[in-house]
Amino acid sequence: MLRGRVEEIAHYFVCCFSRTADDLGQWRAYADNGRGFAIGFDGRMLEERFTKGAGASSCRRSFPLTYGNDPLRQMYQQIIDKSIPFVSAVRGRDLNDDAITKYLEQLSINVSVTIVRAALFFKHQVYSNDEEHRFLEIHQAGPVRDLKFRGRPYSLIRYREFDWRSVSPEALKRIVIGPAAAKA
Repeated sequence: MLRGRVEEIAHYFVCCFSRTADDLGQWRAYADNGRGFAIGFDGRMLEERFTKGAGASSCRRSFPLTYGNDPLRQMYQQIIDKSIPFVSAVRGRDLNDDAITKYLEQLSINVSVTIVRAALFFKHQVYSNDEEHRFLEIHQAGPVRDLKFRGRPYSLIRYREFDWRSVSPEALKRIVIGPAAAKA
C-alpha cells in the first residue's frame, strides 16, 4: 500500500536488545553461530540516556515487546474498523475522481503507517525467549542528520548510530565470548 513511501511520513530506526543473557538460539541467530560475542548493558541506564537524546526533529522511545499474534490481530481489527467510515465518507459528495483518488491514497498511507507502527510492538510467540526490548527513534519526513548506510547482498540498509560510549560508557557491564568462539 505504501509503495516505498513510508519516508514521506517519517523515518524509523530500531535497535533491539534481549533480557536473556545466554541463549543458544540467540548465539546461533545473531552471533555468527556462536562464534561472536554479546555485550551486556545496564538496561535502565542505557535506556535513560537514549530517550533523553532526542532532537527537535525526532523522538525516542523504548518498550518491551508483546509476544503473540492475537493482541496484534485485535489491534489491526480496531484500526480497520475505525478506518471504514473514512473510506465511505466520500460517498454522496460532489467530488471529482482526482479528489477522491488523492483522498483515498492519503487515507491508505495513514492507515498503513498506523499498521506498521502497531507491528513494532509485537513479535511472534516463538521468539518469546528473547525477552526483547526495543529502542525506537522516529524522525520527521525530510533529511535525516547523520544518516549512514551499510551494504547487504541486495540492498542498502539505512541506519543511525547511538553512541552509547559517549553518553553512557558506564552502562557497559560485560562482554561475553560466544560458546563456539576459538579460544586463544
